[in-house]
Amino acid sequence: MKRKFNKLHLIITTIVIALLLTIAFTSCEKETTPDSKYADYEYLDLEFYNKKRMTDKDYEKIFEAISRFEAKNINGMFKFKETTPEELNISPKLHKHIVFSFSYQTRIFNTKFHEKNSKKILRLKDGDPEDQQTIDSTYCAAYCVSALDFWTGLSKAKKYQNSQGWSNGVPPDKMDEFIKHFLPNFKVGLNVSDLREAKRRKSIITFGIEQKDGTMKGHAALFLEYNDDLGIAIVEDAQTGDSGVVDLNLIMKIYYKEE
Repeated sequence: MKRKFNKLHLIITTIVIALLLTIAFTSCEKETTPDSKYADYEYLDLEFYNKKRMTDKDYEKIFEAISRFEAKNINGMFKFKETTPEELNISPKLHKHIVFSFSYQTRIFNTKFHEKNSKKILRLKDGDPEDQQTIDSTYCAAYCVSALDFWTGLSKAKKYQNSQGWSNGVPPDKMDEFIKHFLPNFKVGLNVSDLREAKRRKSIITFGIEQKDGTMKGHAALFLEYNDDLGIAIVEDAQTGDSGVVDLNLIMKIYYKEE
């Protein structure tokens, strides 16, 4: 009788432990808010946030996550409805990454924002976009060519730029000349369709917005990926390492090497 009792006790103990483990594992799973529009959609997070390791699957998830934001481009600045990660059924880290990427054009083209934040200290944290500085376009092209050409250091690219009288930035109509000086084998694409030929982190795109005085304020960055349906490209700023979302309509030229 005692042996049967011990056996029954062991069975009950095993069941209780199994139930406790099930509850523990369940509590660790990602939850979505019951009223979320995307509650039945795939929960999105990236395998890698380091741009050197990001996969095609990671970019697919980024674009899928971006499609869940209610965003629009107004005069070069993305405006979007404030949401929580739970509402979009994405991870807090991915939500933060995308919100910061949406601010990229604002940090370049919004003069008042730039002047207000120009004295902030730049603190780069891989995958953590807090406390990032506004972006200065003066030597953006120099940063790009020095990132792609092993034999061209940043100081060399800046020196050449200054010697051409472009110390305030390479003019848009001189960008071909500047890029070709360091990357003579690169082709110049004039249409967004040329992005199909651009290689990730090995191509340059220039984009810009016409100012009220008629001048063009432009910027150059490294190409990462694009999505026709969403009408956006994702770029890497060669100066800061930040990721940014760029409206395809603002792209002026694509510089890439045919392989």
